[in-house]
Amino acid sequence: MTGGTAPYTFRLNGGTSTSSPTFDDLAIGSYVINIRDDNGCTGTYSFAISRDMLRTLTTSATSTDPTCFGLTNGSILAQVSQGTTPLQFALNTGAFGASPDFQNLGAGSYKVYIRNAWCLDSQFVTLTQPRHCSCLLPRIRIPATAWTAGWSCSRRAVWRHIALPGTVMW
Repeated sequence: MTGGTAPYTFRLNGGTSTSSPTFDDLAIGSYVINIRDDNGCTGTYSFAISRDMLRTLTTSATSTDPTCFGLTNGSILAQVSQGTTPLQFALNTGAFGASPDFQNLGAGSYKVYIRNAWCLDSQFVTLTQPRHCSCLLPRIRIPATAWTAGWSCSRRAVWRHIALPGTVMW
């Protein structure tokens, strides 16, 4: 402050007078500070707080769960609906890079970070583990005389990327 005679009092938008010229946590809007010195002289300072849309970062994330129990073929895609480029993306504690797409992920909880020159935002994403696939092998009846003739028997089931509920029987 220059001019006037100390001490000074300050009043924000007609509120309570205070000896501090600092007003914290002001929301977006218009403000008027009335200043009064020890001699009763007054002054007014008007200002506005606005959102700098260039420095706003609005983010989200979409995900795809792994297709089968234990697989690591899930993915997360970070999305930015508002933000100034260039943008960078990171998963958990990994390095920032240009790609918003994270592939080959297993079930679990992840934190995706999105940043530009002014802002840092994050999204929590959980990839869900699918249920185990279960399989009942068919019963095979072989006549008792087949064993003495040198027959052998083996049963094998091969499952690849099956995501069916319940039990599969054939």
